[in-house]
Amino acid sequence: MTENQRSTKNESITMMVMTAAVMMLNIIGVIIAYAAWKIYGKESKFIKKNGLKLIDFYISFVIYEFAILLLVCIVKKAAYLIPAMSIIYLIIFIIAII
Repeated sequence: MTENQRSTKNESITMMVMTAAVMMLNIIGVIIAYAAWKIYGKESKFIKKNGLKLIDFYISFVIYEFAILLLVCIVKKAAYLIPAMSIIYLIIFIIAII
């Protein structure tokens, strides 16, 4: 699949399910997304490329959450960052699904 070609309906649905699994099931969702990425990534460059981006995004967000948690432990007044991070996480995943 070249950069200009559209994804097939099955590829789009697979990516949407992978994204929803990560968003709703968190760690278990990442395992599901990783398994789907490994299985379907062999057949589709679209799933291979975007599945890797999904997993990379999740790993990055976990690192950000740990950094905020560490910051909250050090600076007690930074506790407002935890709900803000959760809201940002939810908004970004909803945008990704759409």
